[in-house]
Amino acid sequence: QSDPRIQTMIGFSLRQLGHVDAAMAYYTAALSANSGLTNTRQYLGEAFLQIGDPAKAKEQLALIKSRCGVACDDYQALLEEIARFEKRAG
Repeated sequence: QSDPRIQTMIGFSLRQLGHVDAAMAYYTAALSANSGLTNTRQYLGEAFLQIGDPAKAKEQLALIKSRCGVACDDYQALLEEIARFEKRAG
C-alpha cells in the first residue's frame, strides 16, 4: 500500500464510495511520494469539486498543465469536470 499508484486507486475507490475525506488522505500520501502523478492530481481535483471547492480543483489543473501540458488526458478530464461543475453552479 505504500506504492503511490496503489494509494491513488484506493483514494479513487473511496471517493467513488462517497468517502471524500478518506480519499484525500490517500491522494496526499501518493503525491508526497511522487508529486508528478498527474492522474492523482486529476482525481484530487475532482474530489475538491465534490466538496464544492473549484478554486482548489483549478490549482490542481494548473499543476497538471505544468507537468504534461493542456493536451494530456488528465488535464482534459479535469477541465471537463470543472466546466460541468461551473455549469451546474450557474
